[in-house]
Amino acid sequence: MFCSLIVLLMLCDFSAAQGTQCSLNGKYDENKGICVCEPAWKGEKCQELNLQPNTNGLYGLHDIETPSWGGGAVYENGKWYLIVGTRAVKTKVNAQADYPCDSKIMLAVSQGNDPLGPYTLLKTLVPRSSWEPSLARSPNGTLICMFFGNM
Repeated sequence: MFCSLIVLLMLCDFSAAQGTQCSLNGKYDENKGICVCEPAWKGEKCQELNLQPNTNGLYGLHDIETPSWGGGAVYENGKWYLIVGTRAVKTKVNAQADYPCDSKIMLAVSQGNDPLGPYTLLKTLVPRSSWEPSLARSPNGTLICMFFGNM
């Protein structure tokens, strides 16, 4: 048993070349001495998402005074509705300082039937000190908004 364990450990390669050297998002090419990133990643160590360029305002929810994050969407009556966490106090600084205390949940609606939007903010659903909203549908079809925070 002891000899088998030694052989097994010799067959295993615990070096950084197994993926951690490339942030687990690519493979290390020992011949070239570089990381070869998976298509969704880029950077010297495959540490950066390889996102396509986007023109602000064409897709999603873009409101410079109300930074938003997270949320969920649902299609109802010919439009997409989106619930998102946003800053509770309007600001032009997209900083995360005071994030838990300065957050609320808002409803946005698409301008058409495209889930990509663009979206416009409609109203506040849950006031300050609430965050990370998600949507679920109950067995009877009612939409349920789940979140952390105060009511």
